[in-house]
Amino acid sequence: NDFDKPVDDFRDKLVLEFETQETSKIFLEKDGTAMTLIKKAGTPEQKEDTAKAADDNSTNNEPVWTFEDGTTVDQAVVADLLSSLSHLECQSFLDEQKAKDLKKAMPLCKIRLENKDTLGLHLFKQEGSQDLAATSLSSPYAFTLASFKAGDIVSYVDKLLGLEKPEDTESDKE
Repeated sequence: NDFDKPVDDFRDKLVLEFETQETSKIFLEKDGTAMTLIKKAGTPEQKEDTAKAADDNSTNNEPVWTFEDGTTVDQAVVADLLSSLSHLECQSFLDEQKAKDLKKAMPLCKIRLENKDTLGLHLFKQEGSQDLAATSLSSPYAFTLASFKAGDIVSYVDKLLGLEKPEDTESDKE
């Protein structure tokens, strides 16, 4: 009774935490499309192509993310995705009934990360809210992610899976 904040404000909101460099595989699934990304040592040619695509000065010791078939992916998008997930804090926790309802719902997006442990994140749409509901293998509680955080994560997944919607160009507006 002595505190002027609700109990939820005192809870640890960290729902996913890992070291990005320790991640060796990323499994992504959305809209019926699923792909696995694998971190490899990379051939000099792949590293050169990746450095040109990312327009940075990669060293030859840097690992390269590829799809299972060996084709390279946009390294910057993978880095952004891992960065946004590596220390993920939720906005709030869901009550028990909403958490039970999520178990029956189809996720909007699934992400599984493999390093020394297997980590996972499932995102769900919420009726009447821009925020997304989510579950994590690292947290026993269902939670919500703010729309800006969830939007970033979903956009990175869309880019990697090739589901990105084409943006309006000036010629489309005329």
